[in-house]
Amino acid sequence: MRISPISISMLPKMGTVNKVTRSNLPFRGVLEDKFVSSSDDKSAVFDRQAKRFESIGRYDDAISCLEQSIELKNLALKEELLGLRDRDKINALKIAAGRTCINAGDVSRKADDANNPWGLDVSDKFYSMALEFLPESHEAHFKLALVRSKSGERGAEFHARRAIEINGNIPEYWELLANILYSRGEKKDIDEANRAIRKANVLRNPTPETDAGLY
Repeated sequence: MRISPISISMLPKMGTVNKVTRSNLPFRGVLEDKFVSSSDDKSAVFDRQAKRFESIGRYDDAISCLEQSIELKNLALKEELLGLRDRDKINALKIAAGRTCINAGDVSRKADDANNPWGLDVSDKFYSMALEFLPESHEAHFKLALVRSKSGERGAEFHARRAIEINGNIPEYWELLANILYSRGEKKDIDEANRAIRKANVLRNPTPETDAGLY
């Protein structure tokens, strides 16, 4: 598999967002000694602590832990890329960092559901970062499209279509595209949205008769 270089310097700086800053949200958590052993990977420790904070609704603390986990993975990846050493490790680090970014975006969406004003913007940041690590992640494209369709930011349709291009077998992807198209109200968009809904229905209830020639 060809390894494309990742532009680490182009990634957003940890702990900042373009529109909303969480700098006034103090990190109340600390890594307790009982969670650390000599063999523990530090980023994994932050990941576990983030899950604990998320489980009790302390989303800002969970995000802070995940940011630190991403930073550690980011540094490890940069070291591997600079040395161009182990391709398997580079791939693994990209996947791990991308997954942590997606997890952070999911936590931020939960924060938005809990009426934290920074939730959607922070989700957008993390899903965008995930795509820096994993540009072919249909999940990250879909979730970024979902966030942008809610926030009104540009790019929702692009990422919804990209998710479908990469994996067109998930009905939620087609339903999201349909909702984006319906919101425009134009006849051509509504016609395409109706086809997308039919495709989603086929994926949910596939039959030989309905699966032919849709979309």
